Amino acid sequence: MTLSILPYKPDYQPYFDRYNRAWIAKYFFVEPIDELVLSNPDEHIIQKGGELWFAEMNGKIVGCYAMIARDDGNFEFSKLGIAPEAKGQKLGQKLLHHAYARAKERGAERLIIYTHSSLKTACELYEQEGFVPMQVCASEKNRYARCDTLLERTLGNTTVFAESA
Repeated sequence: MTLSILPYKPDYQPYFDRYNRAWIAKYFFVEPIDELVLSNPDEHIIQKGGELWFAEMNGKIVGCYAMIARDDGNFEFSKLGIAPEAKGQKLGQKLLHHAYARAKERGAERLIIYTHSSLKTACELYEQEGFVPMQVCASEKNRYARCDTLLERTLGNTTVFAESA
């Protein structure tokens, strides 16, 4: 298996939409904020200082994630989507490690994640990776109806992930 992690380009937007819309619709419902971000990530993520990254295995885009810039100089790890045929290969973990490196390169001290406790596999991954639960305040709950969990990880002791594996 050859894995490359590639930066966003407009041709990749349909993958970002498809992989994320699939899991959101399976477990929750696609909210208005999702529609905006998934249909136009350039405007709602890139132009606001964030980043999108895509996993390519054997010539096919099979995963993606977003790093959403926050006002405090840190980032939110968001919209982790994996193609069904790529599940079970620790791709989520590899993309998360890539996000650590990117956030550190950009000067962030921490990475946060908004999620839902019913997403057991994702929550287990985040806990294994050293994310700790934080208090979810009312304004954060209003951001996504599905959010009941806020996790945070400091980036001080993270290892840089190579872009090709």
